[in-house]
Amino acid sequence: MIRKYSAIQIRLYLIGLVILFAGLICATWIYLADTDEISDSNILGYEIVAGHAYPITTAESKRYQSEEERMGGKFAPLADEITQWFSSLFHGKRLAYLIAILSIGASVFLYWIAQHPDYKVQDKMNEK
Repeated sequence: MIRKYSAIQIRLYLIGLVILFAGLICATWIYLADTDEISDSNILGYEIVAGHAYPITTAESKRYQSEEERMGGKFAPLADEITQWFSSLFHGKRLAYLIAILSIGASVFLYWIAQHPDYKVQDKMNEK
């Protein structure tokens, strides 16, 4: 049995494939190009735990957090954490993951749209 596709279904499938491959190639390139370096201007010192040195940034210092709470109230440190988390999504390996997930989601969405009954080819034998 030969399956027939309408022109719009073929276009949606092709657009979905292009988005999927372009997104995954870009995500792989970003993932491999990332160096995970923290700028030295934000580092106050290092904390050594089990022989491994972890940098302490200005936003993680107790003085910064207490000043932030004094100036903005109890909600200010939480809002600052949310802002830093959201901005961290747009660089480095997290950006690669985000692009991969969005490209997979967009291609699945286009595949789902192409399966809609209005886009399918009507069988001429069944119409009579």
